[in-house]
Amino acid sequence: MSENEIQLKMFAAMQLEKPFKTYRKTILGRVSVNYIEPFSGKPSGIILMGNPKTDEGARIDTWTEVDDSFFRKMNKRQFEVGNILEMERVEEVKERTIESFSDEELTKIINSKYFTLEATLNKITSVAVLFRMVELAKELEKSDKIMKAFESKISELQAMPVVESTTVNL
Repeated sequence: MSENEIQLKMFAAMQLEKPFKTYRKTILGRVSVNYIEPFSGKPSGIILMGNPKTDEGARIDTWTEVDDSFFRKMNKRQFEVGNILEMERVEEVKERTIESFSDEELTKIINSKYFTLEATLNKITSVAVLFRMVELAKELEKSDKIMKAFESKISELQAMPVVESTTVNL
């Protein structure tokens, strides 16, 4: 396999966000490791630091078999003393927010029981979503009670003060 083919495989794997293998340090101290830099294809070094159980900076990914083989050979001592450990990366399931719901999904919410709708309205923090829901409710010719619930929530959100972050130069 040529160097270009290896780099293409590595870039493809990086785009899919599925590393070949993932390693993490096991100690609280810093751990220096050697790896193949994915963009240049040249050997490089990095110091893994942070909490080994929670910090991304305490982990390193390999993207191809060649990359993984190099990593294992160059960091053999770190594996022997137990400073580095292969880990299984658990995919985080991101919960969809109501802002990303389609009109069909919003229609289902609008057509749900009133208390379910009210509970959902209490979770909404975006006025734009509420305006979308109002338009859908008008098309569905919903009752005044439901329309007033939307209007009340919109008024509540619009009355909230906008907090802007400020920077201080020291």
